[in-house]
Amino acid sequence: MKFSISLIPEVPPQRAAAIAKSAEANGVYGFWVTDQIYNRDLWMTLAACALETKKIRLGPGVTNVILRDPTFVAQSIGTLDQMAPRRTFCGISIGDPNILNHYGHLPPLNELKPFARLRESMEVIRALIHDGKLNFNGQLLKYSNIIPFSATTKNVVPLYIGGMGGPKSFQLAGEIGDGVTSAMGCSREYHEYVVENTALAARKANRENKKLPYAAWTIFCCARRSEDAMEAARNLLTLLIPSMPSQQVKLNGVSPEAVQPVLEAFAKGDIKTAIKLTSDELVEKFSVSGSPDEVIEKLEKNFTAGGVDEIVACIVDPVTVASMLGVKIKNVAGYPENLRLIKRRVMPHIKSS
Repeated sequence: MKFSISLIPEVPPQRAAAIAKSAEANGVYGFWVTDQIYNRDLWMTLAACALETKKIRLGPGVTNVILRDPTFVAQSIGTLDQMAPRRTFCGISIGDPNILNHYGHLPPLNELKPFARLRESMEVIRALIHDGKLNFNGQLLKYSNIIPFSATTKNVVPLYIGGMGGPKSFQLAGEIGDGVTSAMGCSREYHEYVVENTALAARKANRENKKLPYAAWTIFCCARRSEDAMEAARNLLTLLIPSMPSQQVKLNGVSPEAVQPVLEAFAKGDIKTAIKLTSDELVEKFSVSGSPDEVIEKLEKNFTAGGVDEIVACIVDPVTVASMLGVKIKNVAGYPENLRLIKRRVMPHIKSS
């Protein structure tokens, strides 16, 4: 299993680039950057990282084609591949409904026909970055005479379709994606569910009989003392629990009722109470956090055994958490110290598994 990291661009692009450079020096495979309106711009962050690195793979994890027109996604990913040839990828999804709710001018998600839009968007992006021109008359998307388009590439840019609860996202990935990515899944049962739905759709589409690359995003905190890692992970986890569909909660071995107090506090805007209500059990079920030995055990038991090819670790960084929540994390190293610990104590074990 490959070890990659995910960055929340809460930090300036210059620091993001320094983190990417450190990740590359410590043998990290990929550098995924999240795309949320709350944080700094995804593509500017990735561009800064491209200029400071030479080998590490770079891409969004994930952007979406509801808020970003696929022609602009193509423009951005094509430009990034020109800056970092043969080491770019793009994670794409229909977006987080909780984020989309902020946009009152948008129609309800079901009226947007998100999966049909995602399907057509994949075709649009591939046509533009590889052909440099576009005429497209789809059910939802229509473009005429976009030519010339200079953000082209001769390289293959893998397009990963992302999801959380599924199964439609994972099935669409199996049908037309170059890879599949998930977020907030930590149990073997969940990962097997992703792999099974992806493989089922791939067989129906008569695609090559080989497993689609599966990259799993997770909150990750490795510290010398287990209790320090768990406490640090609790802060970031609380922000993400409201995004989890009930199907996903169940697949991680948690009843929807168990997260209800957290959701209620979060809905009231009482983040401090929500953090307190995020129990040790929820931290255990929804994150990979603990001592190096505990982290290795969780990865081998749930991720490697579940069919994950690439762990995308959203490392709990004290600077990022302080910026987002005003919470000071104790006894957990930030970048680059944490990466050196992971390289020394964790990566050799999962690479050999």
